[in-house]
Amino acid sequence: MRTFPNHLFCVANNSVPSNISPCQVCGDFQCLYETEEDICEFLDGGGVLAHSIGDYYYGLKAINRLPSSSPQEVDIGIFHKIIACLKHSSGSIRTVQRELKNIPNFKSNVEERRLLLETLGYCGVLCPLEHTSPYSHYVRLNNAPRTSHSSDWNYPADFWKGRDGVNIEALNFWFGDYLL
Repeated sequence: MRTFPNHLFCVANNSVPSNISPCQVCGDFQCLYETEEDICEFLDGGGVLAHSIGDYYYGLKAINRLPSSSPQEVDIGIFHKIIACLKHSSGSIRTVQRELKNIPNFKSNVEERRLLLETLGYCGVLCPLEHTSPYSHYVRLNNAPRTSHSSDWNYPADFWKGRDGVNIEALNFWFGDYLL
């Protein structure tokens, strides 16, 4: 949310706001979730299902309602190994996704690793050199580019390559307390 424009929902001229009318500023839809039941359904469904700011907002809202927990030493160690893997990779995002399964104690499936890498992309930690980073500029995620029409990966992780490395400024901004 560092670069998200502060604005009111705004539809195109002469349009009536509805759940199928995207905002002209951010591209998201109005009122995706309205009730406590909707938020619980979001959690039960496994989290972010669509590539929209509303899903991320309600996901974070739901997560913030969970009992607080702090990462343990083993968790921080796993995170350090994930970052090291990203820093030393020379392959594609898909290659890194496969390599992450070899990190000891990092229990995850292929989908969870993909979502982790996409989240690091949204945070700007994974920043493809040829594309705008959501860390420094707002990117309308609902119409962000893809490497191909059939790609399962979302922007910007879809474009990341090992040679792009890790954005240290973004890494320190979001995770600096865990890097010491």
